[in-house]
Amino acid sequence: ENPCPKVYFCNAMTQPGETDGYTLQDHVRALEKHSFKNPVDVAVFNESVIPDFVRENYEAEGSYPVKLEKETENYTVIKRNLIYLDEKGRIRHNPDAVQKAVEEILEKI
Repeated sequence: ENPCPKVYFCNAMTQPGETDGYTLQDHVRALEKHSFKNPVDVAVFNESVIPDFVRENYEAEGSYPVKLEKETENYTVIKRNLIYLDEKGRIRHNPDAVQKAVEEILEKI
């Protein structure tokens, strides 16, 4: 019943043994299964290109980029370049990119 928009920033990569093969939509369905119907108003999806050497390192550990299904949703999906590589070559959400996405969402309410 909360009138605030519910925003979900999707993981950039799957988690081995937890979210193998998950798409953005699978993540949202899991949220719904463990919370309530229609738990997301806006889903933010990473569309940054992941360098081959980084992707290969993650794949060696059983982790793959989360994909986006092509189906109509009852929530808005926005795509943004959200990630950066930390000093160890690990994928992280860029706080500035996340902030900008949140500000864009808030401006539209």
